[in-house]
Amino acid sequence: MKKYILVLDLDETLLHTNFHGKTVPRPGLQKFIKELSNIMYLVLYTAALKCYADDLLKKYKIYDYFSYKLYRNSCIIINNHYSKDLNIVAKKILHNILHKKNNTIPKSLIFKNNKINLNNFIFIDNLVENCILQPSNSIIIKDYIGQHNDRALKHIRIFLENLYRFSSNNIKPYLKKNIHQINKYTKT
Repeated sequence: MKKYILVLDLDETLLHTNFHGKTVPRPGLQKFIKELSNIMYLVLYTAALKCYADDLLKKYKIYDYFSYKLYRNSCIIINNHYSKDLNIVAKKILHNILHKKNNTIPKSLIFKNNKINLNNFIFIDNLVENCILQPSNSIIIKDYIGQHNDRALKHIRIFLENLYRFSSNNIKPYLKKNIHQINKYTKT
């Protein structure tokens, strides 16, 4: 049974696009997405445009693993930069559930005691500024810029599988206590 919502950034988190427009997936991308989609609901949250992001998700055959996809128009502006807010993700999911547009994610994971509850959200992004609104939900992954020996997704996948096995209905204490296990792959 899925009990968490994993919100993922795209550029420099899951893949890298160089100056010539060539895209390189982070090593282990497909296994990371496929295996975690079995135990968590996946949401893409990117500052990229929809057409660009969707093309890349389809190119690497991971498009259909995402329950929701949020693009640049769902980002907020903080200090003249695009940033992200998990409350926006939760509200979009809740809106779709209430309007019966997409109810793949149970309302109970995002709504508790008549308010939005982010205790089941994990957010992975490479930019600290994208995580400033919900730092206790965030894993700030090191930038991926095409390194062939990168093993971040493999180790973060194992970390998240352990979270799934050992944590309760609030990811924040687990992240706080155990994030050191993946320090090699995060910006701390």
